[in-house]
Amino acid sequence: MDFSTLYEQLKKRRVIRAAIVYLALVWVALQVADLFANAGVISATLVRGLLLAAIIGFPIVIVVSWLYDVPWRSRKSLSVAGDVVVILSIVIAASLLALRQWTASFTAPTIAVMPFVATDTRPDTPKLGDHLSKRLRNALSLNAGLIVLETHSSHDEVLVDLPAADVASKLNADLLIRGTVNQDDNRVRLTVQLVSAGGDVLWIEQFEDRLVDLMPLQSSVLNDLWPLLPLPEEDLPALREIVASCDYPETESAVRALIAPDSIDAVSVELESADRRGLLFLSRARLHAAGIESAPGTRRPVLQRLAMNDLDNAANECPNYPQVRLDRLHLSQAAVLEIEAGRSTLEEFPNDALLHVQAARLAADNGDLELAKSLANRSSQLDPLNPSIIGQAEQLLGQPSTQ
Repeated sequence: MDFSTLYEQLKKRRVIRAAIVYLALVWVALQVADLFANAGVISATLVRGLLLAAIIGFPIVIVVSWLYDVPWRSRKSLSVAGDVVVILSIVIAASLLALRQWTASFTAPTIAVMPFVATDTRPDTPKLGDHLSKRLRNALSLNAGLIVLETHSSHDEVLVDLPAADVASKLNADLLIRGTVNQDDNRVRLTVQLVSAGGDVLWIEQFEDRLVDLMPLQSSVLNDLWPLLPLPEEDLPALREIVASCDYPETESAVRALIAPDSIDAVSVELESADRRGLLFLSRARLHAAGIESAPGTRRPVLQRLAMNDLDNAANECPNYPQVRLDRLHLSQAAVLEIEAGRSTLEEFPNDALLHVQAARLAADNGDLELAKSLANRSSQLDPLNPSIIGQAEQLLGQPSTQ
């Protein structure tokens, strides 16, 4: 069959017409989906699902149109109706596939990062385990595709020695990340597990590096864990760059002072000689902030000012490290002001319970009770064992909050 004969057959069987109509419908659908995605109405996952469905549907339309050669198609009106029926059938099938992906994109799994248990006798290993688990939690919490529980709840003492299934039930978590940590000859050995809500171990891996190389160690954990979570692969390099934007100091003594500080003075001594000081400033700021509540009234403004100064210095050392900005929001009233101006803060920190309860309070003050209820319930979901968060959520709702 030569080209002219093939072309005549394509015209006769209305294949070209079907292809043009299909491509026009797909183009319009993708344009509308892109507008909704940019407005935040639907997720980018849905747009990718529509594109995939359109690509899969195109050859099906061509083949069906070629084979769909029945006598009544010689009548023009019925021919057009037949083409429309075939194309609509393909569009409906593609829409069902897209709807499935759209539903999945809004069903983010709930993850609890448990404390890493020390398996040696060093007095600072438990604090190293807490530090590493919190760093992993903070990294995962930046992605809106996951619901990552706050450390206050996942590290609660009531969960100690409970079976994994009972822990998941108390936290209402779909997945648990837990592990062990061991120090030997200035090396850190970390074993990490991904556990289902039923207690089944889905994945387990061991990692090892020097104490002064905690950043590569954490990067290795993220690299291996990321493919197991429902997260886009293209998001991982950006996250690694954010996490690495504030590296650890180069000496072992400075790293130990950062992880398990004996006092503010111990951190201050290391700050005087450290080359990479961002995390040290952040650690000292948290020590100052931790003493505010128990300090005498006249001392509190001083501690807050000292903490803010250290956070300013940390921001200068690590301008792209989001944890510095989050600590500043927690320490000041800037969170409320920024949320009032827009949703950018919640988008930047989608798994922070305190910001959600602050936003809920603002929404209630503005009379948007539905938004206040949604935000308050989300804060309770993120920190289900924190009496302060739960109490604030219940006060906003006027009744016990639902999770």
